[in-house]
Amino acid sequence: MPAYFSLDMEFNRYEVDFDTVKQIEERLERAGLVFRSGYWGKAEQRSREEIILHNQTLLEEDFMLGFEQHHDEGYWQSEYDCEGFSSVRGYFMNNYPIKGEFSFVLLVAEDEVLDWDSEGTPYRKDAIGRLMELAKKLWEMPQIRSIQTGLEGNDSITPESEYREGAPIAAHPFAIISERCFTKQNESLYEAEHIPFGGVLLTDKKARF
Repeated sequence: MPAYFSLDMEFNRYEVDFDTVKQIEERLERAGLVFRSGYWGKAEQRSREEIILHNQTLLEEDFMLGFEQHHDEGYWQSEYDCEGFSSVRGYFMNNYPIKGEFSFVLLVAEDEVLDWDSEGTPYRKDAIGRLMELAKKLWEMPQIRSIQTGLEGNDSITPESEYREGAPIAAHPFAIISERCFTKQNESLYEAEHIPFGGVLLTDKKARF
């Protein structure tokens, strides 16, 4: 399995509504992600509407896949077309990063985000620029608590209960949090851009492009 760059949208389970999954899918579409197909197992044979209904049912039930259960019993993944990338995958992680929250994760192949031909494997400026613009559009969904990014090996995200008290946000190389939570961050670590809908786009000053 190839290594992936991840973009995680953090949500609070207390805000799960009857059409939460549909709202997320519609927001993805407005941001420029076009549904291609289901991904992996049963999902490959299912329509977009069937995947939405299946995931909505599990999300409302607060479902978490057990270690001995088959992956088809869990949340179904989707694959999307996105300009500038060969493929983008999306899937739900319930009670992640902590109980009471859930994340919707987008995956892009690391090879399409990192410049392996350069010393220190810096990020591809054009690819990260596209992902930043995507994240800004996704941030318009009011239920999103944060958007955090990572590479394989440093892809764990920080829950709101921690970063609002000053714990570092996962910004490898960027993240979006609310202006209120930004005031608790170590501002010297980031380039900060205030964006619409009360957000701040943070870029790691140590990241190379």
